[in-house]
Amino acid sequence: MSTTHREATTLADRLARWCRIPTHADNGDGQRAMADELVAVLTPIAGRVQVESVGPHRLPVVRAWSHSRTTLPVLLVGHFDTVPHDGAETTPDVQMRDGRVIGRGTADMKGGVVVMIEALSRVEAGPDAPSWQVVLVPDEEIGTPWSRTILREAAAQSGAALVFEPATANGGLVRHRKGVGTVTIDITGKAAHAGRNPWEGRSAIAALAAVVPPIESLTDRAAGTYVAVTTAAGGTAANIIPARARLQIDIRCDSSAESERVLTGIGRAARAVAADNDVGMHVRGGMHRPAMAENAAAGVLFGRYRATASQRGLDVTWTDVGGGSDANLIAQSGIPVLDGLGVVGGDLHGPAEYAEIDSLEERAALAHDLIAAIPELLGS
Repeated sequence: MSTTHREATTLADRLARWCRIPTHADNGDGQRAMADELVAVLTPIAGRVQVESVGPHRLPVVRAWSHSRTTLPVLLVGHFDTVPHDGAETTPDVQMRDGRVIGRGTADMKGGVVVMIEALSRVEAGPDAPSWQVVLVPDEEIGTPWSRTILREAAAQSGAALVFEPATANGGLVRHRKGVGTVTIDITGKAAHAGRNPWEGRSAIAALAAVVPPIESLTDRAAGTYVAVTTAAGGTAANIIPARARLQIDIRCDSSAESERVLTGIGRAARAVAADNDVGMHVRGGMHRPAMAENAAAGVLFGRYRATASQRGLDVTWTDVGGGSDANLIAQSGIPVLDGLGVVGGDLHGPAEYAEIDSLEERAALAHDLIAAIPELLGS
């Protein structure tokens, strides 16, 4: 067995073990168990490791810093929460076959965390290691409501940021991410018997159906803006005019002007339909991730990464994607951000999600080379 294959297998075993720990944001016990795992692997290579609690359920944010050095640190970011499995107490199903680790969280993004920590281990084992800090958050999949302040403060103290979200399908990095928003509309009508006096009722579901078309018409493909009603529910029984309904809206756009247009349009549609149907509509939510625009300094980092990959026979692209990540939040600080440094995988968020085993060692080696070169590339 080659050294490279042995390393990949060892990393795959670590990934499989971590993915068997349920860590969605509703499972504080699982998250704390995962935080213990992360502290255990970071402690031998870091100058300092600390766990901070955030949010109403006191979820753990794992932070680590290199030994004291003079260079401005590079910030390495990841998340260890996943989308829910089959239940809070269920052990996630994880398998290794056909050169893949298969299961929720393997690519998004416990695989990326494996890559990050392996890269740092190699950096620390080499000469002239640069200064770095790590932030691993427990709430990215739900929009980073509680960890975003920590991320922004860490970014303000750093010279660049590397985010270990999964690579694109062909192994590329992420150049631009759309802004992401979620809006919820709660509709209040009036219940009535569907047979005896339906005319006295005010159907919340009818109002829900009426408000969907004007909301989705706010999509503007030419501007790169997409607006979709993604959940809808209401009613209590087959013979009752429904008094309550709720819908949720997903928003993706490339600029603050577009997000403002969409949010204004949603409010206008809700008011008009509420008046026409004699119901109440309560609109809440908004944009929770601003767009991440391309950055010239990030282009320098990508150029080095791509050149190193080319030496290994890999052609790495730089791609725009529609999904958001914590890179969106960090980019607001103005420092260069390079995203998509994690594993190559696919089928994200489903039970068939997978990470390519060979990409664990491969991406760790590329990340190591980039981290080691950052002081030279940015002149820090």
